[in-house]
Amino acid sequence: MKRWRQNFFTVLQGSVFALFFLVAGCSKDKACSTDDGIIEISFDVSMGKDVKSLQPVCATTEDEARYLKSQELYQRHLPSKIESSSEPRIPKIIHQIWLGPKLPPSSFFHFQDHVRRLHPDWEYHLWSESDLEALELDNWDIVQKSDNYAEMSDIIRADLLDRFGGVYFDADVDLLQKLDELHEKYDFYAGMEHPHKIATTDNRIWVGISIMASRPGHPIMQNWKRRVRDGWDEVNLRYSNPVERVINHTYFQFTHAVMQEIDRPGNVDMLFPATYFYPIAPNFASKRRSTFRKWRERFYDFLESVHLRKARAFSRIQPETIAVHYWTNLWLPTTEYQVKSLEKVLDSERRERYKLLQRVQHLEKQLLSWSEQLEELRAETQLAISSVSSSMPLSESDTVEDVA
Repeated sequence: MKRWRQNFFTVLQGSVFALFFLVAGCSKDKACSTDDGIIEISFDVSMGKDVKSLQPVCATTEDEARYLKSQELYQRHLPSKIESSSEPRIPKIIHQIWLGPKLPPSSFFHFQDHVRRLHPDWEYHLWSESDLEALELDNWDIVQKSDNYAEMSDIIRADLLDRFGGVYFDADVDLLQKLDELHEKYDFYAGMEHPHKIATTDNRIWVGISIMASRPGHPIMQNWKRRVRDGWDEVNLRYSNPVERVINHTYFQFTHAVMQEIDRPGNVDMLFPATYFYPIAPNFASKRRSTFRKWRERFYDFLESVHLRKARAFSRIQPETIAVHYWTNLWLPTTEYQVKSLEKVLDSERRERYKLLQRVQHLEKQLLSWSEQLEELRAETQLAISSVSSSMPLSESDTVEDVA
């Protein structure tokens, strides 16, 4: 009897682990495409509106306006409601950018293979500095003012999509489905990020810039380019932190451009809610990038799928997900760079403080000199008055008054 129980629990345990690895192996952490078209789900569900841990989804009136505008556009331009055109509205061109002396991470080549395997007949470009210099892009002078490669990439992608059209992916985006349907139905598409806090603002609703597509000459791209150029110097004056500069130079400006220009007459534009392009929040994405922790995450996925664990918002890829941004944050300055930048700011402030102190000391000396001169002038004036008074003869009326 004891041996039978032991064998039973051994088989049961083996079955559970076999089921887990089967589910984990079929997980959409791996590239997978279907020919069934884009899955359509509720905008609110995709944005996590009913998830308590994400409340409030909209923190400001500007958030509410963005949310409602994006929701209305999504519902009106669902893929099932838009007919495919005979010719692509957005050219079937894929743009990716890699700048600087370092080689891309190994994951990039894995993701790049997914993109090209899903679109073998599409035009593909991996742009480098030497390629881009020959293009004479409109904002290339702004690119040269930046010292952050990802920020440079933000500026460049706006120019590339404005000139050539197509779709842009960051190096940490993994494509899971074909994009032909989107390019045959829309003039522009991008995705909302999950609601989250970000430095220098109270707003939580933002349009992501890691994957975007547009036809050539789309007003959103042209507006974004203008905003980056017009606000460049002001951002530099207002912010000294390199991270704050990057997000204010380009990231915020994209959402402002989208909200101002999207859905102009003649264009069919689309903003997908979060789980289509940004299904995984940064904290969960970092776990799934880890060699060992990703298996724990897949085990949690399995427990959630059999309702033995409460589902976590933005922790996994969903059935409707088209592409995944893995938030490797390659754009973030290294700790060494941030320390050096802070040292530069502190040195600059010390120099300014020293100059100010020197100026104050100079003014104090000048004020003291003026005070001494004023005292001398006052003494000379008093002496002159006394001299004049003593030399003046008394009048008859003064004499009578004095006698009286």
